[in-house]
Amino acid sequence: MNCWNCNSQITNRPWNHLSNIQEIDENDKDIYVDKYICGYSCYCRLSEKNILPRRMWPHIVNKEDYRGLISPVVSNKVDFQYLTHEEISEMNDIEKEIYYKEKDKQTEFDAEISEIREELEREDIRTSQIENVSDSEDIIDDY
Repeated sequence: MNCWNCNSQITNRPWNHLSNIQEIDENDKDIYVDKYICGYSCYCRLSEKNILPRRMWPHIVNKEDYRGLISPVVSNKVDFQYLTHEEISEMNDIEKEIYYKEKDKQTEFDAEISEIREELEREDIRTSQIENVSDSEDIIDDY
């Protein structure tokens, strides 16, 4: 077996064994093959080239090597910017939908961060509501 990245011969257990990786054969038909990665550095290079499957865990054969550890995750290079309630309220419906989809992607990896962000957003909404109420009470009474 050869490494998917560097093509070197792997004599012992591979660092990672992946199954059902889609390729196209010489007849332009989809085939599903096993791929092997010799080490972490080759994994990183494949990740940087965006060659690895988007969801890796279902493809990993040697899952026992990751018991008790975090599974390898391809890092997203996109920096997500959390917005305030005011910034979100100024968006149109399509922009809001896109924002919330991206927000869900970011928060699904860390439940604690998600809870903190949700609390901050609720506090931002409460502050905005208080400001709106106090603005409406500033009506001058001539009596």
